[in-house]
Amino acid sequence: MALRAVVPNNAETEGSTTYWYKSKAIAKHPSITYHYAASNDSYYYNSYTSAFLQADGQPVKLYTTPTNAIANSGKHVTLSSIFKKVAVRWDEKYDKQDVLYIRVNGKTYYVVDTADIQSSNSWKTGTTISSPYVPTSTSKIVLRRGDKVASATTWHKVIHYGKGTRTVASWHKNKGIWVKNK
Repeated sequence: MALRAVVPNNAETEGSTTYWYKSKAIAKHPSITYHYAASNDSYYYNSYTSAFLQADGQPVKLYTTPTNAIANSGKHVTLSSIFKKVAVRWDEKYDKQDVLYIRVNGKTYYVVDTADIQSSNSWKTGTTISSPYVPTSTSKIVLRRGDKVASATTWHKVIHYGKGTRTVASWHKNKGIWVKNK
């Protein structure tokens, strides 16, 4: 556990942060906490759940009315950023048509349920984690429930490319620390 103190650089800046550790072991191997999805792609009728456009998915058209979403035509906006967090819940009235409410920037849109929008933005396959973020961006990474970072040996930073993903950087684990590959 780190103890933190704010030490001002000068009167005009907000200051820098200095950390003191209770032990040398913690200083060498700090605990890194990743976020996990509340559930794996389960949405609720009465509350919104965070969700993301998948890096390996296609941009999604979000329609302004449920009937437009069912017809897959009409006025829409396109969700194309894999970094944008949205809020999702089921629509009871259109349950049989699998229509989802999606809140983006305070506005509600509709879409027929799609695998391109999921409750996590990173995933583990075998011993490899794929994410649009580097392994040290822990506040932005949301893994699928059940994925274990401790058993991963490789990390791929991926971007949307064609109809899948492209790895733009990779890391391997060395004594529990992520080291960037050259």
